[in-house]
Amino acid sequence: MICIDEAVEQDGERLAGIFGVVIDRSSRAQEIQEAIQGWQRQIESMFPHVSLADLPLAIQWKGTPFSLNVIRTVVTRAKRMRVTPEEVINLVAQEGPEVILPPLDLDE
Repeated sequence: MICIDEAVEQDGERLAGIFGVVIDRSSRAQEIQEAIQGWQRQIESMFPHVSLADLPLAIQWKGTPFSLNVIRTVVTRAKRMRVTPEEVINLVAQEGPEVILPPLDLDE
């Protein structure tokens, strides 16, 4: 079985492109983008070396470290759910970002 990092390395750019297109067409696109931006801010607060300069590119789903982290999360969730990454991306578009992202508890 292929490991998560290998799957991301081999398929990351393709999945990032699919993710961008599917999410942009989703009726929940703004909600998903905002949740992912919040996730990015939380990551940056925990890991100061992650650059804010990555954010505009990550939102466009280019091959930045952050966009690949989103794809790594998609691949990880796909493995846990025993579905394809494309099916997870479609679930995110239909059901919202909570499918792949941990809820942000800003009060903690």
